[in-house]
Amino acid sequence: MKLSQNDRVLIHLWEHGELSSLDATRLNPPIMRLASRVHEIRKAGFDIPSRKEPTTTGGAYAVYTLSANDLTRIEGV
Repeated sequence: MKLSQNDRVLIHLWEHGELSSLDATRLNPPIMRLASRVHEIRKAGFDIPSRKEPTTTGGAYAVYTLSANDLTRIEGV
């Protein structure tokens, strides 16, 4: 059974704790629009907090995590 990108994002967050867009592009197969996937997952009722991390060029990028409540929600499945 092929997993959806949303499922793959949730599994990665559960297994690794966080995910950035750069990390998502390095998955196999890559996830190119992580913010869109996170938006869809949030609409499905999951709490996906994000934080901004600075880049060396003065910009910033988002790093997404899974809330503690949702960690236990996934473990119960």
